[in-house]
Amino acid sequence: MSYRMINLLFLAVIFGFAGFLVETISKSLYAKHFVYAGDQFFWSIPFLPIYSAGGLLMHLVMKFFLGFPWYQTLAITWIVVCLWEYIAGFFCQHTLHKKFWDYSDHKINLHGYICARNSLFWLLMVILYYFLLFSKVDAFLMSS
Repeated sequence: MSYRMINLLFLAVIFGFAGFLVETISKSLYAKHFVYAGDQFFWSIPFLPIYSAGGLLMHLVMKFFLGFPWYQTLAITWIVVCLWEYIAGFFCQHTLHKKFWDYSDHKINLHGYICARNSLFWLLMVILYYFLLFSKVDAFLMSS
């Protein structure tokens, strides 16, 4: 296995753990008590695969559109990340027969898989990643 593949795998683990932290903190704040966000399909380890795949997808889309103006790169990446959340939600419900999240109670949502509030959160994450981490992470991935 090449060093680049190992670096990519390492990045996937980081994204999965970061997603676990975000979910645990946000669910705990909402519930006003500690809520562990690990899921039953992965032995309750502190890792959420949807964030691994979504994070890698976000990075690759940014890299692909790097020659575009920054605002176009951000807009395209944001749309792709929101689409990923929709597709993953649909897949989990219809293939795994498990609905890991449900935004049906949110005022603006699409089939309960995505909602306006979380889409704005994804936009913020895309912006922060692009301006603060993308170039460093890309340099790490390209090293070795």
